[in-house]
Amino acid sequence: MIFDSIRKEIEIQGQKIVLVEMDALNFTHMLSMKDESEAIFFLIAHSVESPKVDIEALKTFPSSVVNELTKECIAINGLSAEGNLPTGKSN
Repeated sequence: MIFDSIRKEIEIQGQKIVLVEMDALNFTHMLSMKDESEAIFFLIAHSVESPKVDIEALKTFPSSVVNELTKECIAINGLSAEGNLPTGKSN
Protein backbone atom coordinates (compact mmCIF):
# COMPACT_ATOMS: atom_id res chain seq x y z
CA MET A 1 0.00 0.00 0.00
CA ILE A 2 1.23 3.48 -0.78
CA PHE A 3 -0.01 4.99 2.51
CA ASP A 4 0.21 3.51 5.99
CA SER A 5 -2.58 3.89 8.52
CA ILE A 6 -1.74 5.64 11.78
CA ARG A 7 -1.36 3.26 14.74
CA LYS A 8 -1.23 4.09 18.44
CA GLU A 9 -0.94 1.98 21.57
CA ILE A 10 -2.94 3.12 24.58
CA GLU A 11 -3.64 1.66 28.01
CA ILE A 12 -7.02 1.65 29.73
CA GLN A 13 -7.45 0.02 33.14
CA GLY A 14 -4.16 -1.85 32.66
CA GLN A 15 -5.21 -3.27 29.26
CA LYS A 16 -2.94 -2.44 26.31
CA ILE A 17 -4.94 -1.60 23.19
CA VAL A 18 -3.66 -0.92 19.68
CA LEU A 19 -5.71 1.57 17.69
CA VAL A 20 -5.51 1.98 13.93
CA GLU A 21 -6.91 4.66 11.66
CA MET A 22 -9.96 3.40 9.74
CA ASP A 23 -9.83 2.93 6.00
CA ALA A 24 -11.77 5.38 3.82
CA LEU A 25 -14.62 2.96 3.08
CA ASN A 26 -15.43 2.35 6.76
CA PHE A 27 -14.88 6.02 7.61
CA THR A 28 -17.38 7.11 4.95
CA HIS A 29 -19.87 4.47 6.10
CA MET A 30 -19.59 5.68 9.70
CA LEU A 31 -20.19 9.30 8.67
CA SER A 32 -23.38 8.28 6.84
CA MET A 33 -24.86 6.53 9.90
CA LYS A 34 -27.96 8.27 11.31
CA ASP A 35 -27.73 6.85 14.86
CA GLU A 36 -24.87 8.58 16.72
CA SER A 37 -24.46 5.85 19.34
CA GLU A 38 -24.23 3.15 16.68
CA ALA A 39 -21.73 5.32 14.77
CA ILE A 40 -19.57 5.59 17.89
CA PHE A 41 -19.63 1.82 18.44
CA PHE A 42 -18.78 1.35 14.74
CA LEU A 43 -15.91 3.85 15.08
CA ILE A 44 -14.43 2.02 18.06
CA ALA A 45 -14.91 -1.49 16.65
CA HIS A 46 -13.17 -0.52 13.40
CA SER A 47 -10.39 1.43 15.12
CA VAL A 48 -9.36 -1.16 17.72
CA GLU A 49 -6.82 -3.40 16.03
CA SER A 50 -5.79 -5.43 19.05
CA PRO A 51 -7.37 -7.04 20.93
CA LYS A 52 -10.22 -7.27 18.42
CA VAL A 53 -13.62 -6.31 19.78
CA ASP A 54 -17.04 -6.34 18.14
CA ILE A 55 -19.91 -3.92 18.60
CA GLU A 56 -21.98 -6.24 20.80
CA ALA A 57 -19.04 -6.75 23.18
CA LEU A 58 -18.41 -2.98 23.29
CA LYS A 59 -21.97 -2.44 24.49
CA THR A 60 -21.14 -4.41 27.65
CA PHE A 61 -18.01 -2.35 28.51
CA PRO A 62 -18.15 0.18 31.36
CA SER A 63 -19.13 3.63 30.11
CA SER A 64 -15.83 5.13 31.32
CA VAL A 65 -13.94 2.71 29.05
CA VAL A 66 -16.20 3.45 26.06
CA ASN A 67 -15.76 7.20 26.69
CA GLU A 68 -11.96 6.87 26.74
CA LEU A 69 -11.96 4.68 23.62
CA THR A 70 -14.24 7.17 21.87
CA LYS A 71 -11.90 10.06 22.68
CA GLU A 72 -8.85 8.15 21.42
CA CYS A 73 -10.61 6.87 18.27
CA ILE A 74 -11.86 10.36 17.42
CA ALA A 75 -8.28 11.64 17.65
CA ILE A 76 -6.64 8.87 15.60
CA ASN A 77 -9.22 9.25 12.83
CA GLY A 78 -8.84 13.03 12.62
CA LEU A 79 -12.34 13.83 13.84
CA SER A 80 -13.39 16.49 16.30
CA ALA A 81 -15.75 15.83 19.17
CA GLU A 82 -17.93 18.73 17.99
CA GLY A 83 -19.71 18.17 14.74
CA ASN A 84 -17.82 15.51 12.83
CA LEU A 85 -19.69 12.49 14.15
CA PRO A 86 -23.13 11.82 12.71
CA THR A 87 -25.94 13.09 14.91
CA GLY A 88 -29.02 12.30 12.87
CA LYS A 89 -29.85 16.02 12.97
CA SER A 90 -29.68 18.42 10.09
CA ASN A 91 -28.29 21.94 10.46
